[in-house]
Amino acid sequence: MTNGILSTVEDWTGSYPLSCPWRPFMNDPLTRAVLDAWEFFQKGTLALFRPRPSYRLMMGLRCFSQAMSDIHAEQLALDKVSG
Repeated sequence: MTNGILSTVEDWTGSYPLSCPWRPFMNDPLTRAVLDAWEFFQKGTLALFRPRPSYRLMMGLRCFSQAMSDIHAEQLALDKVSG
């Protein structure tokens, strides 16, 4: 992991991570379920992957979808500024 990323995490959170800041999330069962289902959700085929998704999974996908939209909007804004 680069120092730039770690410094950014420190700026956002107020503490410098001693290890990968994403590792705990990758071991979380809900996070794994959301990431595993994401491609199906995006394509509108979630029922093929998970015929009866739990409420928690759907809320996780909703949250992740919003975060991805926010990131995309921020990237578009940065691209517009940089030319």
